[in-house]
Amino acid sequence: MKEILFSFLTGYICGSIPFAYIISKKFKNIDIRRVGDGNPGARNVYRNVGRFEGTLTFILDFLKGAIPVYFFLRFLDKQNLALISGFGVVMGHDFPVFLKFYGGKSISSIIGIFTVLFPLQMLGAFVFFPLFLKIRKHFDHAIAFSFIIFFLLLIFTRVEKFLIFYTIFLLICIGIKKLIDFPRERLMLR
Repeated sequence: MKEILFSFLTGYICGSIPFAYIISKKFKNIDIRRVGDGNPGARNVYRNVGRFEGTLTFILDFLKGAIPVYFFLRFLDKQNLALISGFGVVMGHDFPVFLKFYGGKSISSIIGIFTVLFPLQMLGAFVFFPLFLKIRKHFDHAIAFSFIIFFLLLIFTRVEKFLIFYTIFLLICIGIKKLIDFPRERLMLR
């Protein structure tokens, strides 16, 4: 039980580090929660603070998902703790203690988690992301298409069923957070 709590809290604390807020404040003195859609995430930083800052936010959010999962998986050889830690990262990013429990949607962090767990499938899926973005010209659509390809690759490469369910669970977390944030973002975009 202590291991489970430790892995969740490790993930949660890593996930709670609000890189979008920190980078926006440090580089341009902007509170990312007050611009664009108000979402403290990499996409909002990219659009409303700058490309460099948005890319840096993506990289750091990616790493805060990847590092705890990698630690539990590779150094402790505990897949169950790695998965629990990954869920902790998502909860920390979505509901960070440092930003009064209002965070981003954890897309970058989930990409980091999945990259550690399924590196070849992520590479196979996200190699198409720039193409989808160019065709659709809409970030959400490009991400959705990439995740669909990723999911199909998981099935075709015969990944264990419980890992597929874990993947579905984390992707549902993105959808739930989107629904939670929708009323606030709608007000911000008026």
